[in-house]
This record gives sequence, structure tokens and C-alpha cells, in this order.
Amino acid sequence: MAGNPPAVPPRDGVNPPPVYFNYLQAPQQFKKGQDLLIFLRRFESYADSLGADDETRKHWLINSLCDSTLQAVDRYLTPQITYAEVTDVLKRVHGLTDRNNAKFIQKLRATKRKHGEDIRDFYTKIHELAKKCYPDNDRIKDHMVREVFVNHLQYPEISSRLREHHDYTNEQILELAVTLESCRQANDSEISVSAASAAPIEESTRNDEINEKLDILINMFHSFMDMVADEY
Repeated sequence: MAGNPPAVPPRDGVNPPPVYFNYLQAPQQFKKGQDLLIFLRRFESYADSLGADDETRKHWLINSLCDSTLQAVDRYLTPQITYAEVTDVLKRVHGLTDRNNAKFIQKLRATKRKHGEDIRDFYTKIHELAKKCYPDNDRIKDHMVREVFVNHLQYPEISSRLREHHDYTNEQILELAVTLESCRQANDSEISVSAASAAPIEESTRNDEINEKLDILINMFHSFMDMVADEY
């Protein structure tokens, strides 16, 4: 047709380059006051999901730091620094090494369960604090988690029962504590209902009833743990 340019024939073997769209969210920025260990755990999960090598991780991590944090570590960031060394510098600057963890140890030993605090939240708080106290010693960390958790549960009779199970892992101690506390709270509710329509119950009788139910519950817990062990 007159006036139209001639059509350009396609060239064999030549395909247009593929177009890629990056729908991935950028790594979260680390901000001053944020928990560094939680940030690093999330950052490493992000990098693992993309298969990033250590050199790439290093640059991603540096670019994820807020201005004040970058200023604090900038003098250590030589061109030859590795990803592991960058994380070590960040931990040192934030006091997360064996050389400057005294303040965290003091805080851990003084940690008590708040009134109404969920027992799992209390355990998590202790565990996270212990990681800052003993970043390179899992044996001491686990020991301190257990000691603080058992000693500051608010219920002496439950703490006493937990101390009897030296062979339990910390996670098993946590699950047993949750079970025993639920039983105790259910027993308290039952007594409250009974007290509204009957004569008051003596404290010694109340404690005997609680201990009896705790014994039954512990035996049931042992049976459950044995059944799980047999399955696996």
C-alpha cells in the first residue's frame, strides 16, 4: 500500500532478550535500638532463600544498616573484610561478645516473671537474653535458661517438681511447666467456685489437693513422653 514503509522480515535465530522483574522485597533495614541477633537471623534467612554467597551477603548487610550504625562500624569495613567479620564487628559494637556481656548476665539473673505473663513468653524472654550473655557457650546458656526459668515461675510447688527431672531437656521442662500450671489454674478455679457455696478450705488441704493432681499429671506426662520415644 502506497505510503507505508516496507515490512522488515524477522531474522532467524534472533530472539528478544527476556525481561525479568524483581518482585522480591529488599532486606529489612537494621535500626538503632533493634535486637541485632533477631535481625541477623531474619537477614540470613532472606539471603539463604536467594542463594546468596558470602560476598553478596556482606554488601547486602552493609547496605541494610541505618546511618548511625554504619557510622559506628565504618572504620572497620575494609575492602577485604568478610561477611563473618562484618557480623562479628556488629556484635562487638552492640556488646554481644563474651568480653562485654556483663550487663546482660546481670539482667538475666534479675529477670522475674511478671504477674499474668504467659509462661511461654517468659521462657522466650529468658532464652533470648541468655543468647546475648553466652553467645559462644551453649552449655552454660542452656544451664542459665533452666535455672532462671525454674526459679522464677511464681509457683514454688511447680518449681520443685521441675527440679526433679534432671534428664529432661529445656524444651521438655517448658512443656511440663505449661501443663502443670494449667492444672493448677484449673484447680484454683474449681476451689473458687466451691468456696462461693461452701465453707472455706484450709490452706493445707488445698495444697494437698494440688500436689495430688500434680502427681497424676506428671505421671500422665511421663507416659506421653515414653509413647513419643517409642514412636520415634
